Amino acid sequence: MNRLSGIVIVLLSAAVVLLGTALLSRQTGAPEAGAPSESRETATAAPDGSSGETADLNCMVQSGALQIIRGEAFGISEGADACEATFADGVYTVTAFGTGEPVVVTVPQEMTFSRITLSSTGGSLDAEDLDTEELSVSCGQGTLRFSGSVTSGAEVEHTQGETSLELDGDPAAFNYDLSYEMGHIQVGEQSYAGSHGSQSIDNGSEKTIRVHCSMGSVDISFSAA
Repeated sequence: MNRLSGIVIVLLSAAVVLLGTALLSRQTGAPEAGAPSESRETATAAPDGSSGETADLNCMVQSGALQIIRGEAFGISEGADACEATFADGVYTVTAFGTGEPVVVTVPQEMTFSRITLSSTGGSLDAEDLDTEELSVSCGQGTLRFSGSVTSGAEVEHTQGETSLELDGDPAAFNYDLSYEMGHIQVGEQSYAGSHGSQSIDNGSEKTIRVHCSMGSVDISFSAA
C-alpha cells in the first residue's frame, strides 16, 4: 500500500511540473498588455522627402470623407477608426471606409510623388496641394478632387459623380485625349459634352491628360488660366 502511495505521489509531482512549464511558456509568448497592434503599422520607415526620396501614393475612399493634406509626417490626424494608412515597398496606401467623422491623413511636406492614384467608390476624396509626376484618377461615384502639380501626365476614368482637377500651370502645357458618353468635360474655358463624343487636342507637349467620362462631370482648371 505504501509503495502504491509513493507511485501516486511521483505521478502527481510530475503532472504539477509539466503544468507549470506549460503555463510559463504561454506567459512568455503572450504580448504585453497595451502593446500596439501590428494591423495598421509598418516596420518600414516612411521617407519624408527631405533627401529627395520619391514614393507612390494610393488613396481610396469607399464611404464617408477622406482628405489628404501636407503635414510633418505620414499619419492619420483625424478619424483613425475609419481609415487604414500604411507604408510598404515605396507606396503610401490610404483606405477610408467610414461614414462618421471625416478622415484626415497627412503626407510629408517636402514629398514629391512618382505617382498618385486616387479612387472613389462612394463618399468624397480631397487631395490638396500635392506634387506628382503622374496622376491616375478613378471616380465610380461620389466626388473626387485633386489640386497641385502634375509634371508628366494624367489619366481620369469617371463613371458618375464629380471629378475636379485644379492643376498648376497653363492649359497649353498638356495635350488632351478626351472621350465622353453622356457626361460633361470642362478643360479651362473649353467645354465638351454630348452623346458618345471624343476630342483630341495636340499642343505639341510631351505631357498628355486622358479623360473618359461616362456620366456626371469632369472639370480641369489651371492656376495660370
